[in-house]
Amino acid sequence: MPDLNLSDLFLTGMTEYGVIILGVAMLLAPLGIPIPLPILALAAGAFARQGLLDGAAALLLGLAAAAFSDSLGFGVGRFARGWVERRFGNSPTWQNARQRFHRNGGLAIYITRFLLTPLALPTNLVAGGSGYPYRKFLFFDVSGILTFLLIFGGMGYAFSHQWQMLGRLIGDYLGWIIGGLIVAGVIYWLLSRRRQSNP
Repeated sequence: MPDLNLSDLFLTGMTEYGVIILGVAMLLAPLGIPIPLPILALAAGAFARQGLLDGAAALLLGLAAAAFSDSLGFGVGRFARGWVERRFGNSPTWQNARQRFHRNGGLAIYITRFLLTPLALPTNLVAGGSGYPYRKFLFFDVSGILTFLLIFGGMGYAFSHQWQMLGRLIGDYLGWIIGGLIVAGVIYWLLSRRRQSNP
């Protein structure tokens, strides 16, 4: 049985069935399915420039599908909140993590929509489980998804004839960029904790 290439599968689907395939991809990816959303958003922008897709419909459907999927993750976290509180409620580590999330959760939600995307699903679960307000979650979630679609879709639109080359570059180097940012974030966090413990 040949290997299933999700990128090719969804790209072919977009050319044949239009924006609904982008919506399906944006619905499934936040649930942890490894779909190359940056490549699909690039392609959608390029296809919109070439008249193969309705750009406004792609933007709205992609936004709605991803926000719905992220809300499902938030809901699972909220549903499990009672169990988490019973299991970890008295733990100082959990209390500290929850307080930190309530202070800086908006930034975490926003950044994980378009930059640190592998952390999006755990962030959704933590937001729901920590009692973070859903309205605030949805605001930062939609803002981050919109940023993602405008950045990658905009690049595809602007470079519509070179989007495949651009997609290969992003596919080759995005993991390294994200890894570097995570390492930098961990180093910053460790240094800030050290400063707090040694005033």
